[in-house]
Amino acid sequence: MVPVGSDQRWVQFGPYCADLRARELTKHGIRLKLQSRPFEILVLLLERPGDVVTREDIRAKLWPNGTFVDFDSNISSAMRKLRDSLCDSAAEPRYIETVGRVGYRFIARVEFATENGGSALTHAAMTAEPLPQVAEIPRPDDAALNQRPATSEEMVTGAGRMVTTASKLGRKSDWLHSSPFVFICIVCLGLAILLVSFSRNRLADVASVKRGAKPSSQPMRDASAEYALGRELWARRGEDPLKAAIEHFNRAIDKQPNFGLAYSGLADSYVLLPFYSRVSAAEAYPVAKAAALKAIALAPQTAEAHTSLAYVKVYGDWDFRGAEQEFQAALKRDPNYPTALQWHAEYLSLIGRFDEAVNEINRALQLMPNSPVMHHNAGQIYQAARQFDKAIEEYQIALSLDPKFGSARVFMALAYMRKGLYDKAMEIQMQQATEAGDPTRIALLQKLNNSYRAKGFEGYLRELVAVELEENPDRDFYRIAHCYAMLGEKDLAFQYLERSFQAHNADILSLNVDPELDSLRSDPRFLALRRRVGLPVKVLEFF
Repeated sequence: MVPVGSDQRWVQFGPYCADLRARELTKHGIRLKLQSRPFEILVLLLERPGDVVTREDIRAKLWPNGTFVDFDSNISSAMRKLRDSLCDSAAEPRYIETVGRVGYRFIARVEFATENGGSALTHAAMTAEPLPQVAEIPRPDDAALNQRPATSEEMVTGAGRMVTTASKLGRKSDWLHSSPFVFICIVCLGLAILLVSFSRNRLADVASVKRGAKPSSQPMRDASAEYALGRELWARRGEDPLKAAIEHFNRAIDKQPNFGLAYSGLADSYVLLPFYSRVSAAEAYPVAKAAALKAIALAPQTAEAHTSLAYVKVYGDWDFRGAEQEFQAALKRDPNYPTALQWHAEYLSLIGRFDEAVNEINRALQLMPNSPVMHHNAGQIYQAARQFDKAIEEYQIALSLDPKFGSARVFMALAYMRKGLYDKAMEIQMQQATEAGDPTRIALLQKLNNSYRAKGFEGYLRELVAVELEENPDRDFYRIAHCYAMLGEKDLAFQYLERSFQAHNADILSLNVDPELDSLRSDPRFLALRRRVGLPVKVLEFF
């Protein structure tokens, strides 16, 4: 045990630094928003790296005798907020390991520092797993880049200007927003997919600077190698891989400021972050758009740059006509760029052109038959077209290629739910929650399952609404609207759809396809909303 004494001011671990006197947590020197109770738990864990801190220890520290609260629920909530701030996962922990039915253990290396600059390094039982090595790709030739020097107004270089600060890298929800294809069904609330962590952030924050410490050494890679590693991480999806990809794309830009493809990678990473993390659309999309425009300026002849801008136009600008133009520009430059085909298929599906969407995603699958993400997207496209059996087949293929690809399992449950096979859907949901190893999620699913057994599907939906309104700090207005629409409470459904619109929630782009909203389609308010969003207003064939 390393007690945190009065002379010890900072505790550093990875890119994070806990300032014990100011009661602040920073990442790369940027202060994170962390409430007092999660911070107190962090201090308890840092005092005893490698040792188990029991839930009773936490209860005694946070709530003295005579306090009457639901300790288990409050501890789980505080721990979830702490892990969110650390970008950590209960299933694949880098910092905090759950010790089943007992408590928690801090497993990363920590370093204590005093005001006078002294430090004492201690190691916990485990350290984070290094990133897998990725084969380097050749540096792009001159044809891949436009060598025109950028003006000072155009140039956006370095991690400090393109990377969203760590304090902003956290919003959305623990409820999974799987692949970039946003067909979110309310019945999947309560599930979070805790994907494998791959991020390795640089060690350079306030505490290190005050002590005069040097950042940890990084492997020497050229810009092309950094870009290659960024793309490899980006392809895995998930919050941690995407954030790690951003780091590598920025390093590529640091080394080669006119590297257009690296800006395309940045754009593609930021535009996906809201689907996998608590990062809001308002935080991520402006950065994604700036990077995409920079990619177009530097590498206008590449399919990657136009694909990045097209996707930003869909989810950031809701500019469907502009998106179609950019997709066509991308496919003209490279008809076999898989991501252009994949995302164009997604776009076509959102606007109800399902036959074309299926053709596009099948072309992408021919190019990348062993990609779990590509098969998952195919499942999403079939699901939007309400071909649920074909969707399930694609999700099963994705899982056969990568059994840990939890997104496929979550949306497979959604497909079964939409088929009316609620028992099967709940079985899959529980399987995923169990594999994720999060007792809070398991308890939530049990609560929903009990409501379903007692009061049928209506009871399930009402329990779901209660959970979303009372227990979720980042309420998803669009999903609440789903619930009320299925319950027949149209006024409330439109109230929350309007709030989703005002929040510029990307989920609302699924208005044209989500079956949960079918009961609203004949209402003039629905037609007006689709026009405001910019979606086509034609009647789809299955309505």
